[in-house]
Amino acid sequence: MQRITKDARFQPVLDIPQKVRCRKEIPAKAGKLIYRMDVKEIGLTPEPYVVADLEILYDGYVAVHFENLGLRLQEKDNPTYLKSAENTQHGIYVKPVAPEPLLNEYDITQFALGPVHKCFGEDYRIFEGRELSRQPNTDLQFISRVLEVKGERNVFNNKPEIVAEYDVPADAWYYQQNAGDAMPYSVLMEVALQPCGFMGAYLGSTLQVPGTDLFFRNLDGDGEMLRDVDLRGKTVTNRCILESHTSLAGTVLQRYSFEMFVEGEMFYKGTSSFGFFTKDDLSSQAGLDKGEHIAPWISDEGKDEEGKLTFKLDSLFGQMKLFKSTNPASPQLRLSGDQLNLLDEATVSKGGGKYGKGYIYASKSVKSWEWFFTCHFYQDPVMPGSLGIEAIFEAIQLLALQQGHGAELSGASFSHAAPHKTVWKYRGQILRHDPEMNVEAHVKEVQKVNGKITIIADASLWKGTLRIYEVTDMAIVIS
Repeated sequence: MQRITKDARFQPVLDIPQKVRCRKEIPAKAGKLIYRMDVKEIGLTPEPYVVADLEILYDGYVAVHFENLGLRLQEKDNPTYLKSAENTQHGIYVKPVAPEPLLNEYDITQFALGPVHKCFGEDYRIFEGRELSRQPNTDLQFISRVLEVKGERNVFNNKPEIVAEYDVPADAWYYQQNAGDAMPYSVLMEVALQPCGFMGAYLGSTLQVPGTDLFFRNLDGDGEMLRDVDLRGKTVTNRCILESHTSLAGTVLQRYSFEMFVEGEMFYKGTSSFGFFTKDDLSSQAGLDKGEHIAPWISDEGKDEEGKLTFKLDSLFGQMKLFKSTNPASPQLRLSGDQLNLLDEATVSKGGGKYGKGYIYASKSVKSWEWFFTCHFYQDPVMPGSLGIEAIFEAIQLLALQQGHGAELSGASFSHAAPHKTVWKYRGQILRHDPEMNVEAHVKEVQKVNGKITIIADASLWKGTLRIYEVTDMAIVIS
């Protein structure tokens, strides 16, 4: 439970009646006290809590009985997590908006961490106590409210539509930890795709096979950045349409399109495919290459390449040259840290790769306690594909820094290319027990126009020896 908090302390649960009964005196002499606790309730909303009855036994008798002892984990002083009691619903902050949305922050949080039927209704009570994929929570929860759903439950063939909003905090963790002022691409992807999964659940995709536990996964997609926008402190509106739905032998496949707007203007759009799978389906995935173990370039064609440089990111070189800018005129031109640092070690080849324009191979040791496993998803922990994409972006940024791109610029930082389309494909997942993930990126093009440097690359991600992610035309901009 403590893993969904950042810097919390134990506090009593408020507003529950308690009773204390004393039935035997405990004398001041040597003896043994036995504490017997009966947990009555455990929950995660509005914050992790436990309610229990407690008995203290002495000399074979119940000396003291406490009824409804409650303990909760409350964040200390992080304003992102502490909200005024004003405008709260059962302890969860709900922003007043007009007209009233179909589902608000309280409802979204119930799908993320609470009883699912409190969000979607009594039909979903059948999932009580069962494992299922949910809305990402806390640091990865990027829906504030659902304005409307145009469609009916259990009807999938008439292109139902969802309109959702996300209030972007100006001081969000991903802005504080990011080296530049842009929303990280991984967060942008989550803002775009989470309403798709939400609508799939709302329409009853898993109700079609109520006796089977199904888990939601992104399979592929494309995102086109129409213009790079500063989203801090603004509300993003996302309109998603379920373009197709197929249910076959207990597996559900869906295709969505999405359009994202800020201040009435579209800035990002794309399409994406998802599936609802059983655990057996997920455990037997063969990767992108039909089970064949395709080696990364550095282990195959590039194994004899000269001039490769290998280093750890937490080395003195990394701390002084990568996480700190070497250009006093561009202090933000560096790698991001903390939760956005997703690599441990890297090898760079200046003229390597399948295009001969630069190559990087990087790795990360996966720990079972990584922050994202708790956030994505509760009851179904898996590393978000978007963070695999973020690791690849970090690798390309690292390559750019190591090769000195942008060293001559003033006031430069990393941002998104626009207009530009990126395409991704997933055929596997990083789980808690996986020891390592590896990424590689092949630079296709380096463009230098009007004081702006754009680096475009193709990339892959491995789980052990199995290639499971492929990304085409990733682009970073230094300007």
